[in-house]
Amino acid sequence: MAEAVNQRIKVAARDKTISPIPCKGYEREASMTSELSISAAIFSLTTLCFSIANAPYSGPVVLPDEMGYLAYGEFFGGHSIDAASSFHFGYSLFLAPLFWGLSSTEAIWNGLTIINGAFFGGALVICHRLSREIFPSHSLTMSALTVGLCALYPAWISISGYAFSQGCFAFFFTLTAYLLMKSPASKACAIGASATAAFLFWVHELGIVCCVMTALMIWVTSRNYRLTTASAALMLVLIGGYVLWLSPAVKAAMTPAGFAPIEHYPSAVSALDIFSLSGLVEASTRALGQVSYLLIVTLGLAATPLLIALSAALGALRGKFDKSPLHLVSLFAVGCTAGMTIFSAAMFTVVETATRQDHWMYGRYNEGALLPILLIGLSTKPGRIALALTLVAPAIFAILVRLQAPEADPLSVINSAAFWPAVAFPDADFSRQILIGAIGAGAVTAIASSGIAAVGLLAVFAICLPRQFQWHDMASNDHRVPQAVTLIRDQIPRGACIGFAASGGFSRLHFMGFYLFDYRYSRMKPSLWATTCDGPFLSQSDGPSDADWVAVGDRERLFGKGAPPMDNYSRLAFADAGACADWCYVADAEKLSLRSQNGQLVDGALAASGPSGFLFFGPYIKVEKGRYLLNLSGTGSGESHLDVVTDAGRNVLAQYTINALSPAGSEFFFDIPSDVKDLEIRLSVPAGAQMAVTGYVLSKNSANVATIAGYSRTLR
Repeated sequence: MAEAVNQRIKVAARDKTISPIPCKGYEREASMTSELSISAAIFSLTTLCFSIANAPYSGPVVLPDEMGYLAYGEFFGGHSIDAASSFHFGYSLFLAPLFWGLSSTEAIWNGLTIINGAFFGGALVICHRLSREIFPSHSLTMSALTVGLCALYPAWISISGYAFSQGCFAFFFTLTAYLLMKSPASKACAIGASATAAFLFWVHELGIVCCVMTALMIWVTSRNYRLTTASAALMLVLIGGYVLWLSPAVKAAMTPAGFAPIEHYPSAVSALDIFSLSGLVEASTRALGQVSYLLIVTLGLAATPLLIALSAALGALRGKFDKSPLHLVSLFAVGCTAGMTIFSAAMFTVVETATRQDHWMYGRYNEGALLPILLIGLSTKPGRIALALTLVAPAIFAILVRLQAPEADPLSVINSAAFWPAVAFPDADFSRQILIGAIGAGAVTAIASSGIAAVGLLAVFAICLPRQFQWHDMASNDHRVPQAVTLIRDQIPRGACIGFAASGGFSRLHFMGFYLFDYRYSRMKPSLWATTCDGPFLSQSDGPSDADWVAVGDRERLFGKGAPPMDNYSRLAFADAGACADWCYVADAEKLSLRSQNGQLVDGALAASGPSGFLFFGPYIKVEKGRYLLNLSGTGSGESHLDVVTDAGRNVLAQYTINALSPAGSEFFFDIPSDVKDLEIRLSVPAGAQMAVTGYVLSKNSANVATIAGYSRTLR
């Protein structure tokens, strides 16, 4: 009997076996480990991939933004550079260590692309955290894939290969959005958001919009006067310190006496031009164009965050603001985008040169704030109102821009990175491309499938990204390291003074400043160069009258003192500077051989090699109107034809028949009736011609041209 009871007890005990209780601390730790691993992977892969994608590039192209940011980076890195401008220098602070610690421009540029990639990597990590907070029901994998798709937006990958502040702006903008999302539960986050928003102004002047929006968000979420006042005061101190003290001090330190910093933004007085009926209509059209651009490039995904933000704003006005992460982030991101749209549309309205198609729908400024908007758009299902907005807004813009700018100049690729209709339908006019974009975006919105949206975005990004790199390749090839820079770095010791001609704005000479960062590079008057500078003088036209020699390239002239250096530079030709003091273009045989169909270099001359064709052509230079003298020297005979043309030969300015060349030079006068940007001089020789050209000199001042043609490399 006892055994039976005992058996029953044992069986009962087995039936009531309790499963182990899971350890919540362990699960939390495992979850945090997964989150950190995903974040580390996002940051590392983004930095690595963005850097590798832009590895082929080793320097800037002639874009004012790059020249402005690089110059500030050089200055903060401890170098003397005269290129202070109205660009803000917050981004340049991160470039300064490169100029301080590295000695080659190739290494500096590689470091710059890594920094840009790291900024976007950091922004995407924060974006991943936003996704986890805003959409907690989404799996970790889904959040990571959504952020990965956001990372493929063409502007962010391609812009990392330039010295542009967009990655820096995107990082601090996304960080500000995250801190504001946390601010209802943390005053420290509210203060932190104020600091990062103020730094956005240090990066770009449109950051002022983010500061205003940050103050409004802190007030709406807290209704705390003291906190809002403290946040606003912090932003005012940081912005005021920059505007009233830091920026003026830096500009004064960079700018030599007698010159002024370069201003590229319109004056406050010109902004008054917008307050007219035509000005308001144009500004409204440009603002609508920017909204249309965002709707088209995101395939309508930006419409839903816009509507969420509108709903949140209306709720705040009624005193019923929803403090959920979705509403907080949407309102901040869309509010900042709206403010930047209004400011930039107004600016382009008063800038006379803002005539390109991209100026009517400028995307690059707003793309710095696009990450949270794209994330929310990918993670929420659009409704009918979003569909209507996606279709109607671009349609209205297409009509308005057709009426106001029927012949707008072609768009800039870099400012319209994801405008896929221009890539898919390059032959369609601008208005038609906008309508095509609206239809495509509307179709994706109507289907309302996140999978279809993801596939559509992948397709759009895939066709747009190659165009960005093709343009960058073209610009990089067109703006290689000038050989005048190579000559200076070969012949002139580091730290020497390099003077350059004053210019009304950024020019190729400022572009060269990057490659001469470890010299004292400064504007100066040609008349003061000989007594104040121990190095050469760079110009794009005339130079100092007391220079001894000049090395002439396709786009710049390098004037020097004393004996000229050895001519080891194929794209430079040397001449007596006295004859080039007014203006000249010099091309020796080696330089001419770079553009030849049938020539070979033989004993310092470009000799015809047998077949017919152009012995030389080019150089496609900018020349002012006036009377010119061409002195062509060489040897040999054979009937040939010398042409002076523009527009790829379609516009003939002068033609000559040549039967023989003279070592002393033959003179040809011709007139240029108006300024040209692509002057070409070409010599066509028949098959079997026995002719060899030693060079030519094109001069606007005929004095001493014979001296130039026979210039000997001795101290004059």
